[in-house]
Amino acid sequence: ATSVRMIHEFLRTQHRIDHPLNRDTLFPIVTDPVCGMRFSASQSVDYVEQKGKTHYFCASGCKAAFLAKQHVAVQPTERHVVRA
Repeated sequence: ATSVRMIHEFLRTQHRIDHPLNRDTLFPIVTDPVCGMRFSASQSVDYVEQKGKTHYFCASGCKAAFLAKQHVAVQPTERHVVRA
């Protein structure tokens, strides 16, 4: 929640965005199955319901690629800790 407030404050001051924070429009956070972008479900361009699961898309191109079965599912990568 602190980081969301910090981002909101940055956007408000740097870009003059004065919309109040509304938890209902921020969450849930979803991941585009094609490109891996994370965003609020309320900001999705479109979605597809398939086999009981809702897939949200950040752009129409991602939806088209998904529907054409040309996407490669984003796989989680192994985390590496770098210590200085």
